[in-house]
Amino acid sequence: MSKKYKNKVCVYCATNESTAPDHVIARKFFPEDQRGNLPQVPICDECNTRKSYFETYAETVLPFGYSNVSAKDMLQTDVSKRLNKNLKLKRKLSQKIGRIWLESKSNIVLQKTVVPVEREKLIQLFEMIIRGLYHYTFKTILPKDYFVEIYELNYGNLILFYNMLLLEPNNFIQKELGNGIFYYKYATSDEDQGISVWEMSFYNGMMITRNAKEYLFFCGLTGPEEIRNNDTTYLG
Repeated sequence: MSKKYKNKVCVYCATNESTAPDHVIARKFFPEDQRGNLPQVPICDECNTRKSYFETYAETVLPFGYSNVSAKDMLQTDVSKRLNKNLKLKRKLSQKIGRIWLESKSNIVLQKTVVPVEREKLIQLFEMIIRGLYHYTFKTILPKDYFVEIYELNYGNLILFYNMLLLEPNNFIQKELGNGIFYYKYATSDEDQGISVWEMSFYNGMMITRNAKEYLFFCGLTGPEEIRNNDTTYLG
């Protein structure tokens, strides 16, 4: 194992000593031929256990919401194997799985599979992903006393969210891992790099839905505690 990731400060808790490298976006989200050059950061044993718990759940559930060929293939291979190892989750999903007609981003109505989602697990995973991507991107740990807050926003509220932060499309830096398997974009404040905003999605724009008419986007905001309730917070 490379010394690059050992005996450092864990990027997730910003406290413990790291013991191993961590793939910020777990390798099992990707087909085997798309697992090269994924972002890695130092992680401690405690955070590794916690993150793996959320990843195991997300790796099984998220491919059901695919709009990506790789995710469709993974449903027929990897996901079925994972469910056979987790019979409790398999029973839970089988009891509530269904189909709905859903309008796509291109205004085409398609029939989609619906599965129950434990949002809190996804939110906590996205919180950790942002901390990992932050370190990978800026080569520094997000300060321990800086918050990471995750928002589930429909399209209208997504635009409002960015308008409140005075963000324009050209403020963002966009990245993609795999063939559309994980996509993210981010922008930071000129005054404090620790104030940043993120938008993330798996499987080429896969989004969680509350009902047949509403998509949800996962976004994140980081910064010091004093900006949480500051109406004038902006990036620029």
